[in-house]
Amino acid sequence: MLFDVAKASYYYPVTYTAVSTGLRQAELLGLRWRDVDLDMLSISVSQVLYKRHGICQFKEPKTAHSRRRVAMTSKLALFLRGYKLEREQLYRELGKQLGLDDLVFTSVQGKAIDPCVLTHAFTRMVRRAGLGGVRFHDLRHTFASLMLLRGAKPKVISEALGHKLGRLYNGRL
Repeated sequence: MLFDVAKASYYYPVTYTAVSTGLRQAELLGLRWRDVDLDMLSISVSQVLYKRHGICQFKEPKTAHSRRRVAMTSKLALFLRGYKLEREQLYRELGKQLGLDDLVFTSVQGKAIDPCVLTHAFTRMVRRAGLGGVRFHDLRHTFASLMLLRGAKPKVISEALGHKLGRLYNGRL
């Protein structure tokens, strides 16, 4: 039900990628096209977007575990390929060229997405879907649960989430 509502949202691509990868909101908002390898089916987490004191800033991930390469499914790669083609067309219409350093997910104006804006948009999606108390961060938990259901080993899930193995076993995904 949530994804039926999300499909009508401008923020569907970032939401779909979140549940497909388990990436944190800051990691998703910091992704550049150079970080997405659609042929090798991987995403590299090399920068994050944080908002502190009302200012959005790009930074390196906090820990070595957070700086990682995450595998993506061929279904996600296909989705992102189509999304990239749409973005390239939009840039052409604006007289620009989509480059490797451009952000994957941007605001309507082509700027970095303010994390608060995404959080509020997601909250509206959740309400429209009739779900209560679901946060954007919960998409990471959904990803981990789906991986467990598919038979993935806890170590693999932990690495994908950017955690140390101990955190997964302590009941905290």
